[in-house]
Amino acid sequence: MLQVSDKLKRKQASLVQLQEEKETMYSDLSGRLGDVTSSKEREFVALTEENRRLQAEVDAAKQVRRPAASCSPTRTTPLFALCQKAPNYISGVEVKARA
Repeated sequence: MLQVSDKLKRKQASLVQLQEEKETMYSDLSGRLGDVTSSKEREFVALTEENRRLQAEVDAAKQVRRPAASCSPTRTTPLFALCQKAPNYISGVEVKARA
């Protein structure tokens, strides 16, 4: 009977040790998961901001390209004068219309 009691005590001690190891591993993994999650959230925010910045650059580039195409005769600005001359210039050399 004494041997059975010793065996049960050893098994119980072994189970307690395994439970403690499991809790330690769970705690470590939970901490790592928290670190990875916060890292991914920071990366997501950074990529979102980068996307907004790049989209703003694209929009600005589109705005720069539009004025040359939208010259109207009602404008009296120097830009209008350039727009009027643009069809007559190729690589900075004035092209004369043939008669």
